[in-house]
Amino acid sequence: RKKLDWLNGHYIRKTSLKGLTKLCLPYLIQSGLIKKGEYKLKKVKKIIALEQERLKRLDQIGELTSFFFKKIEYNPELLIWKKTTLPETKETLKQIKNRLNKISSRSFKSKKIFKSLGILAKEKGTGQVFWPLRVSLSGKKASPPPENIAEILGKEETLQRINQAIKKFND
Repeated sequence: RKKLDWLNGHYIRKTSLKGLTKLCLPYLIQSGLIKKGEYKLKKVKKIIALEQERLKRLDQIGELTSFFFKKIEYNPELLIWKKTTLPETKETLKQIKNRLNKISSRSFKSKKIFKSLGILAKEKGTGQVFWPLRVSLSGKKASPPPENIAEILGKEETLQRINQAIKKFND
């Protein structure tokens, strides 16, 4: 099974994005994440492009990308990076939100997001900044880079998810 997954993953990585999107659409529809004819192909392509390197089987696409399409649930403790405290994490999320809020919706691209948070990451540590952002956007330990997720989600949804993460500390 391991060898077959590796071989399948190899072919998935070699497949064109257009071809892979066409292959993945039925799985996204079957998993209930999108409805036939009611999705933005450009957005779905971006999502699949992010996961193409990690995908070993087509049936994994729903599990790997579900956070893009539906409300996410996770334990608030997952937001905390290593030995960081709860108040430090909450404050970091507020600082992330404030920095991202300064970027216009039109300029909300992964490079600009990364650059904006880079200064904060140098000050606090990369993990302390990008870990809680990753979790607040995806609800997962492993995901594509958070700045890429944020670009696809868009400014409004990104800030909304960060707000929800901050609220989890109050609950």
